[in-house]
Amino acid sequence: MRFVLPAMCALALALNLWGIRRDLPYIHNYDEQPFVLTAYGMAVTGGWDPHWFGHPGTTIIYPLRLLFSCWIAYAHDGADFLQAAASSPQAAFEATSYEYFYIGRILSIAYLVASVPVICFMGRRMFGERTAVWGSVLWIVMPLIVAQAQITRSDTAVLFFGYLAIDLLGRYSRAPSQKLRLWAAAMLAGAISSHYKMACLVPLWLWTEWHVSRQQTRVAPSVRHLLQIAVAGCFCGLVFFVLNPYLPVHLDTLRTNLASQTPLQHPGADGLTPVGNLFWYLFKGIPDAFGWIAAVFAAAGAILVLRSGTFGQKLLPGFILLYVLGIMWSPLHWDRWITVILPALSLLAIHALFNILGRLAEHQRRWPQVAGLAILLLPPFHQLVFQNIRNASFNTRMQAFEWVREHIPKGSKIAYEWYSAPLKNQLYQAVEIHALPAKGNLETYHASGYQYLIVSSNMYHRFLDDPKRYGPETRFYQDLFSHGKLQAAFVPSSTVGGPEIRVYRID
Repeated sequence: MRFVLPAMCALALALNLWGIRRDLPYIHNYDEQPFVLTAYGMAVTGGWDPHWFGHPGTTIIYPLRLLFSCWIAYAHDGADFLQAAASSPQAAFEATSYEYFYIGRILSIAYLVASVPVICFMGRRMFGERTAVWGSVLWIVMPLIVAQAQITRSDTAVLFFGYLAIDLLGRYSRAPSQKLRLWAAAMLAGAISSHYKMACLVPLWLWTEWHVSRQQTRVAPSVRHLLQIAVAGCFCGLVFFVLNPYLPVHLDTLRTNLASQTPLQHPGADGLTPVGNLFWYLFKGIPDAFGWIAAVFAAAGAILVLRSGTFGQKLLPGFILLYVLGIMWSPLHWDRWITVILPALSLLAIHALFNILGRLAEHQRRWPQVAGLAILLLPPFHQLVFQNIRNASFNTRMQAFEWVREHIPKGSKIAYEWYSAPLKNQLYQAVEIHALPAKGNLETYHASGYQYLIVSSNMYHRFLDDPKRYGPETRFYQDLFSHGKLQAAFVPSSTVGGPEIRVYRID
């Protein structure tokens, strides 16, 4: 591990920095706004109250607040910038907004790189060094994990604190002590402060306590044991409120933020029952992100561990089960929500591979193991390479933006929807609308004087894929495609990312 671990950290850093730019400085990811804008607002005002508790994400927001303050002092002459920001905060931010999104992405990547030794050492304690190394390589090259690390979100902080907590629970189960219990409680608080969904670690902790009690006494937990658990529980709550000191005084804001994070309706990610969400994660979300072959190996690894593994090993399938059972109750289903369980699935998949092939005679194992590792590692790595190639170059949105500037006369009235050409602050009468059908039909736009409509497949496919639930929206796009005059279309490829974008003239 002396040389392998630094090499894995370097690999993770290189793969994530490769595509970090995406479309900055022109376009940022919508999911980055709550973290970057909140931290920026605190940095320029000197406050520490985020006024936003959607994840809550304070393990990202507070470090960003410090980094932004340092950056403002170093790169923007501190007091002069703050004075300008006080008089016109929006203008001051937009002038150099890409700098803050870069800093946020670098912090996100730093959390991911820090997660590499955490998960690798955890895997070594659970399965041995070989499984830990190859399992870590597998999740490092997962395109979904890299995609989430390359934007300012709390996913990588969840990985770091979440797997630290699981590792500490595993160590505590083998050698119980109050010190390890308190450390596990603190990391659990850090994980929940990164995202509320990590509250699924609480029943995992209680399961560990039950196991330890049974191992020590073979009877019900003693009063002393229960008091120690209570102390650790209070310590966990204390750490959580230290990391989220303003949350108790903003409960109404908390409810509003949680409602906005999980709306009852979101085209393309809603419409399923909790059981439907569960099946979506098991048979679409995980296989799409992880690959069917790797998913089958991970399932085999979970079965092997549950049948004959140590308790520490059983923490991984236990965590996966609790996490998926937790997110299935949301009205929505998102592939990005499974990012946090991919390292656990990777370790289980590699464990199954070596366990199954380990039953061969020793002289027969080598090449089957090499072939098995290649089958598991090469497909995600190939996908990741092309994903980073796409992220390192301007995508279809920027192509559409350049085409509009070159071919549409200045002053034209344009309506464009999310994930299409970024026309804000350009020399057009351009209005951004979440989804164009929300403002009426083609006649409505024509009567309002609009000359051009720009649509994105990231929006219209959400409605066209479910015409029974979204009849009016489906008819809008069908009418536009049939009667609008297509001026240009920009289609993604293996080396050009983004959605398909179409520009129509309607006058």
